[in-house]
Amino acid sequence: MQKSGRSRHPGPALCHDNINGLAVGDVTGDGKTDVVLADYGAGLVLLRHSDGVTSGTAQLWVKSTTPSDFGSGMTQTYTPTVTFARDVVPSSVTTSTVRILNGRTGSAVPATVTYDAVMRTATVKPTTPLYDNAPYRLTVAGVKDTSSATMTTAYSSTFRTVDVAPKGVGAFKAAGALRAATLTWTAPAINDLDRYVIRMATGSTPPSSPTTGTAVYSGTALSANVNLTQGTTYSFRIWVKDRSGRYSAASSARLVGTAETIGSTVTSLTKGRSVTVSSKLTRRDTGGAIAGVPVQLYWRRVGWTAWNLTATRTSSSTGMVSYAHAPTASVDYMWVYRGSGTYVGSGSALRRVTVR
Repeated sequence: MQKSGRSRHPGPALCHDNINGLAVGDVTGDGKTDVVLADYGAGLVLLRHSDGVTSGTAQLWVKSTTPSDFGSGMTQTYTPTVTFARDVVPSSVTTSTVRILNGRTGSAVPATVTYDAVMRTATVKPTTPLYDNAPYRLTVAGVKDTSSATMTTAYSSTFRTVDVAPKGVGAFKAAGALRAATLTWTAPAINDLDRYVIRMATGSTPPSSPTTGTAVYSGTALSANVNLTQGTTYSFRIWVKDRSGRYSAASSARLVGTAETIGSTVTSLTKGRSVTVSSKLTRRDTGGAIAGVPVQLYWRRVGWTAWNLTATRTSSSTGMVSYAHAPTASVDYMWVYRGSGTYVGSGSALRRVTVR
């Protein structure tokens, strides 16, 4: 109500409790109910009704929304609602007329829409959790009311979700190579990625935080290459960092260092004769044999730089491999294990065989 009249006080002061001192009706002619009070000190006091719909003015379509406009801290599973100010046709309340839009991209968020005609309320339920710390817009347009009028002017309300720590990466893997490794992972569902942070440590215990150990990678790609020292076990750990500085739970991977011996039946021979070159492949942490993996034998002519692959052998249950070769000139031999998802690759020392 709004007050008008000759009263000089903040509100009317009734000097008696005579019911005849009060009257109600549309005094101002605006289609809304007003109140007139008889005040012996101030004469008649008019309380004009300022709420509601004025006769001849279009009725609003939307009465309220949850969350309210500029709401913040909404959970990622929040289901916004729209309450209409008039009766609308239920079939016109659809995923096309009531939507949630991504505040950064403007794209529609996949959702289902239900309508309660008694409460005049539409509920929008996203089919997947919303991104955290992200802006969204709830929009309404194109619905019809029971008088066949169509909502042509869109209504919108904005809100932001709660800021939580990001989810960790998926499928973090380390693939060993010769004195190196390739690290791969899959991206989590995140709308505010800042970077992936990878740290490593020697041994079987990975770094405890994003600032301990040795830096391996910091960026937004989904893979990273790292050079390693032969014969050493390494542990890796990866975190996701979002733009607000929060870190995800960590994922870890480990590669065990390996070692190879090399030996030969002779170190000198006559041209045309053969030599058997052998090796044993073991893991450095326990000294146990590595069985069933491919090991390559390379040779190069003494004084030359180019290496030649001469054979690939599969290690036995005791980690042994061997190969008979007939060099035509003095050569150096070397066994190479290329690594796997469990082990770091390594190469043996050189073994020289002189041809007379």
